[in-house]
Amino acid sequence: FFYGAPMQFLDLLEPCDAVWISTYLLTFFVLVSSAVLFDFSISKTIRRGFRGKSRLLFRWSHFVCRASELICRALMVMAAQLACHPFSDLMMLANFIDYFVGLAALCWESGAFSFRAVFVSIPVFGANLAMFVDEGVLLSSVRRSTCVIDVARCLSFLLALLTFWVRAHCASCEAESADPYLLPKLYGCLITLAFAGMSSFWSRYLLWAHMDCNTAIGSMTNE
Repeated sequence: FFYGAPMQFLDLLEPCDAVWISTYLLTFFVLVSSAVLFDFSISKTIRRGFRGKSRLLFRWSHFVCRASELICRALMVMAAQLACHPFSDLMMLANFIDYFVGLAALCWESGAFSFRAVFVSIPVFGANLAMFVDEGVLLSSVRRSTCVIDVARCLSFLLALLTFWVRAHCASCEAESADPYLLPKLYGCLITLAFAGMSSFWSRYLLWAHMDCNTAIGSMTNE
């Protein structure tokens, strides 16, 4: 989903491939559903929101949040591969640095390197799984890790936008291209990344506003 498929999309000579698109969309839906179910299992606020009065809006915002995050991550990896093309070693290095940021944040907050951190860092490469954690004794550490990962992802997002814009500009300046659909694909990736980034920001804002409201109501009830 993150490595081969995005670059294959740019290499396709036909405007569309039904089998490839269907397979990719199915994989995407499975990943989003997995992230949504994970949030439901580790966040009491998410569970409360799924059962509340505005549960339809909450569920939709939650799904959009995770879906837009995964779209951004796939396009960020694609942008890194485009920026380093055709040097495969640089591609691997760029992706490893991206992965290492999440691993380092997890190890830093846990206090030491551990196999558990390595195991958790693999899905964290695709989605910030600690985003909605609101239970457990390590809540403050989890939130700090989320901030570190978010800052790194914001920088990657801006660099990805710049990469797609530069590559699209270079493709428009070329007299001939082996793929006549390359320029529309690059601009499509640029627009999709920008739209997914805005969707991720606003859906997270709505969810966090709902979570803060529920926390405040809960504290008043306890008092």
